[in-house]
Amino acid sequence: DRLSKKWNTSIYAFFKRRPTIEYKGKDRIHAFECIATSCKGKGKNQRFVRRNLGTRNSTSTSNLRKHAILCWGKEVVEATSQAKSVDDARTVLKGKQSNLRDGTIVLEFEHMGHGKEKYSHRPPLKIETRAHHVLWMAESKRPFNLVVDSGYLRLMMSEISGAGYNQSQIVTGL
Repeated sequence: DRLSKKWNTSIYAFFKRRPTIEYKGKDRIHAFECIATSCKGKGKNQRFVRRNLGTRNSTSTSNLRKHAILCWGKEVVEATSQAKSVDDARTVLKGKQSNLRDGTIVLEFEHMGHGKEKYSHRPPLKIETRAHHVLWMAESKRPFNLVVDSGYLRLMMSEISGAGYNQSQIVTGL
């Protein structure tokens, strides 16, 4: 319990709250268990990442980070740093275990975060694009009938390159 109070970085969200305590000779070892439904770890006990408490780097998280990237993907691991606490990160991860690598989990963490805006490497879904249009028009106090403006349509159609939008679908039909 004393050591767990120091585990406040978001990387711990990818592992169970309490590690298993193992002993190897005189050394005490914490074995952190991965929470991914389909863990992609390697080795004999693939779900566990071990940390020897008898060494100088007993608080290092590099091996935890490597394992999390293997199971969840680099984009998701980087996005967890946007969470305000380990518990917030765990809540988002728990709800997204079925679709680990589709990019929507990154958006969840961006809503929690602060600082400059980050963008996903995957193209937005049709519904997400429409929602961004509505949000932009509402925030910038633009009229929703802007979607019939020929200049706006030309700009949007060049961006979405034939995604099959018609004028009324861009803002309505959400």
